[in-house]
Amino acid sequence: MRWRAQDLADALGARLVGPDTDIDGATFDSRQVLHHQLFVPIVAQRDGHDFIADALLAGASAYLSSRLDVVETIGGSAIVVPDTALALIDAARWARQQFAESTVVVGVTGSVGKTTTKDLIAAALAPSKRVVANIRSFNNEQGLPVTILNAPITTEVLVLEMGMRGHGQIADLCRIARPAIGVVTRVGQAHTELLGGLAGVAEAKGELIEALPPQGMAILNADDSLVMAMSARSSAPVMTYGESASADVHISAVTIDQQGCAAFVIRAPSGSCTMKLSIAGRHMAHNAAVAIAVGESLGISLDSMALALSTATISEHRMQAKRTRRGALLFDDCYNANPTSMAAALETLAQIPAVRKVAVLGVMAEITDPQAAYAAIVDQAQKSRIEILAVETTAYGVPAMSLEEVQQLVEELDSEAVVLVKGSRVARLERVVEAVMENVADFGLTQLPVSEKRVQVVEIYKDEVHCVVTADHPLAVLDKVKCEDVQPYPLLLPQAGRTRSRLNAWFESLEDDIRVSMELDSTETMKKFVEAGLGVSFLASMNCVDEVADGTLRTIPLAPEPMIRKLGLIYRKDKALSKASLGFIQVVLDHFGSNTRPAVEH
Repeated sequence: MRWRAQDLADALGARLVGPDTDIDGATFDSRQVLHHQLFVPIVAQRDGHDFIADALLAGASAYLSSRLDVVETIGGSAIVVPDTALALIDAARWARQQFAESTVVVGVTGSVGKTTTKDLIAAALAPSKRVVANIRSFNNEQGLPVTILNAPITTEVLVLEMGMRGHGQIADLCRIARPAIGVVTRVGQAHTELLGGLAGVAEAKGELIEALPPQGMAILNADDSLVMAMSARSSAPVMTYGESASADVHISAVTIDQQGCAAFVIRAPSGSCTMKLSIAGRHMAHNAAVAIAVGESLGISLDSMALALSTATISEHRMQAKRTRRGALLFDDCYNANPTSMAAALETLAQIPAVRKVAVLGVMAEITDPQAAYAAIVDQAQKSRIEILAVETTAYGVPAMSLEEVQQLVEELDSEAVVLVKGSRVARLERVVEAVMENVADFGLTQLPVSEKRVQVVEIYKDEVHCVVTADHPLAVLDKVKCEDVQPYPLLLPQAGRTRSRLNAWFESLEDDIRVSMELDSTETMKKFVEAGLGVSFLASMNCVDEVADGTLRTIPLAPEPMIRKLGLIYRKDKALSKASLGFIQVVLDHFGSNTRPAVEH
């Protein structure tokens, strides 16, 4: 969203020091600043004021500050406030009021599945609506306001994950976001130690349902009695989903393939269809049903949603399927864990045909009865013939293993094995995944099916997807691209967190600034894409976007830094291309029959 610094200062009852300037969005991370964003220095273990200079250098046009000494030293455009964290919340509350009355906010909470459900809702609605959702798990009093501030004014649906670690926190987030649709996925053993058991969790999660207006919609899990009890707290109509026969959006005939992906039949108020997901986990069928329920409440076509969900991707470290060097299937589900989500992940692992099934598990934090919880997980694993490797914990009744020991054992597993890696955030089991995948950089050059007017080539480098999507519309499958680090980017990789809907919003908001240019080294290669009936989008870091559409090359400048463009690929001058990147280049050239070879400059 764009606004003037003075307008924001007035809305906050604050003082603008320095020149008035345009602001486009906000961030509290100086490492992720985009051109013209507002930098919000959060004062916590480290004082964000120490990074204001870096943020301005990276392109921030203004910043909040509660320290006059910093403003006097650094200069620039500063909005002086008593407390930057509270000002961020107030700014988001003000920004929420700027959207059209027709803009719908969907709030998503629950003990498990919040992030994946949020991702699938956004994916299902994206073909029909201008959708913005939190990146990763930006679901607290800092992440949610930033999501609102970064949403374009043209946003039609804002999907906001809402997390909490105490009573009243979701209610606070609702006062900022004002959701019309509220989703509760499950009430499980997450934060039970802090909230006084499952009843306390249900009470806190239900704050979302209580915040809905009478003309809104509560979407509740028909298979969870604690969630269903929240219907009594809703002044809005209720739509249910699940495998219960009474569910409004009903799931049945769920099967799991060899990659752990679910296929199922879904019956909704508008009709029924068979769905097949490309993400692992039987429980993903439930998350997809939520997306269908949200779309039904907004009048979206069931067929459109089913097609979009069939190719949807989710945030990193959530049941992401990878292959080790020796071919073992590894599920990276290490972002977080509680007894409920752990049981769901083990259920999926149990259903995959494999000679050997291994669960690499870490601790489960903040649960009220850990002894019983761990015993239940061990019992489930034993009944399913799943071997447990416990990382730095003895809670599972087996000897604790070091990171190095687990890495060595997993690397020895071959294609007849399947591995689950899961633990709470404090376990940091991404260390296991990173260690195991460290030497697999060249493994994942994968060419997806080619149809008459669609080519998709994806380069998987370590645990990041670096790349490409070409399709009828250059933005149509950009949500397949997920990356958290700046690396050499072949074709179409946005800066961290830039999703398809966000980039699409850039095109819409910058349309008047588009200029025609045919002076790039990549012109000939891009012409080949046009001749093949393909649209192509290129993104050079966060600096500019080159789009080929209808035979015309259009360049949208985002920042002045010069970039190298060769053969339709864009990469950083100070970064080396990986072997997989070079392999990808060759795939593109071979597909179009070019004898040209990539010119790599460093």
